[in-house]
Amino acid sequence: METTCVIQKPQKKQKLNEEDDIDGNRKCLGNLPEEILRHIISFLPTKGAVKTSVLCKRWEYLWTSIPNLDFDLLRLSPAERKRKRTLFMNFVDRVLCLRDSPVLKRFTVRFDVLSDASRVNAWISDVIRHNVEELYIQLVKFKGESSLPHCLFTFLEKLELYGCSWGDLKVVGIYLPKLHSLSIREFEESYGDDCMVIILGNSLKEFYYKGLMFSKYGFYEPVKMKMAHIDIKANRKSDQITHNRYKKLLTQFSNVESLRISSEILKYATKVPPHMPLYNNLVELVFFYSSVDLDCEAVLNLLQGSPCLQNLEFWGGIRLSSNCEQDDWIFDSVPSCFLSHLNRIKVGRYHGSKEELSAVKILLKNSVVLKEMVITCKEYFAMYVEEQDHFTWNLEKQENQYKQLIELSRGSKNCKIVFL
Repeated sequence: METTCVIQKPQKKQKLNEEDDIDGNRKCLGNLPEEILRHIISFLPTKGAVKTSVLCKRWEYLWTSIPNLDFDLLRLSPAERKRKRTLFMNFVDRVLCLRDSPVLKRFTVRFDVLSDASRVNAWISDVIRHNVEELYIQLVKFKGESSLPHCLFTFLEKLELYGCSWGDLKVVGIYLPKLHSLSIREFEESYGDDCMVIILGNSLKEFYYKGLMFSKYGFYEPVKMKMAHIDIKANRKSDQITHNRYKKLLTQFSNVESLRISSEILKYATKVPPHMPLYNNLVELVFFYSSVDLDCEAVLNLLQGSPCLQNLEFWGGIRLSSNCEQDDWIFDSVPSCFLSHLNRIKVGRYHGSKEELSAVKILLKNSVVLKEMVITCKEYFAMYVEEQDHFTWNLEKQENQYKQLIELSRGSKNCKIVFL
């Protein structure tokens, strides 16, 4: 007698179940309302969103209403950019042509222009006509004379100029009537140092600068701004030129409410301009990067010229370089803001040296309306435990520093010290 034994492999059954699940998921996804499908597609990169058009007839044009469009050719190697250049431009043309939504939140293009400036201008003009909310453009390698479309300059509210080098230009004018935020970042290795950049924008609220002051920057007329952020590193090859331009720039922020400046320049800038304006609107002054000498003349003059200052911050720390602690104050008179408005001081990177403690003593003693002094110091109280091969907080040292600080005399009875 022959016996036939049939063995069913569970793996195949499991695979069939998995395929059934996938088909079921496809059906479930396909049954979703179009608004939800469009929302899901909007999280995909632009190229991926367009590819969903091949899934089925219903998905063919769902991507045409995605709110963000991002096109980036510069992420590729030079050889790939050259090979895919024509395909890239045709792809951008097709996407813009087939869009059917009036809402376009963000448009990004990163592209080496070469001789195709007119093509790029057509893209920019098209998205501006569609009332794009955010426009990010990185254009490099222009060939021949070229200019961006005029509608761009009457449209922009935020402009970031990254890697600026004005070359042999003597004067550059930036006139953008609707501009709210302007950010300029120079190349560290730039050429040409005689360019005058004139900024005209009555609507400007925020100004950012980072560089070595290779060029001269100025405003055509005073602007009442919310915030100015000036990040200047001392350029040893041309210290005096850098400092003179920095001082002139400072005088142009007499109406700013928040001023943030890098402390590195203060190491070399011994004085601010003799006719320093009053910063009557300044309520926040921040020094960032390295530790600041409280007895630096540039710092003292800024404090003297800010009668309404409420918040003072030293992100990189503070110290007293000279032996001024024995005096009631380190200059002739206490800044008026210390007596009427200054209610918060923040000191970063504190590790309890004598120079730091002396500076904190003077600030506490002379700030008669101070409500809070925040001192951060965590990174300086870490202790390496060799047996466990890791760092732990030296709580005893941290506690001793805190006790030392809270015992300091204070000009304000309502001042509390927050030790982080």
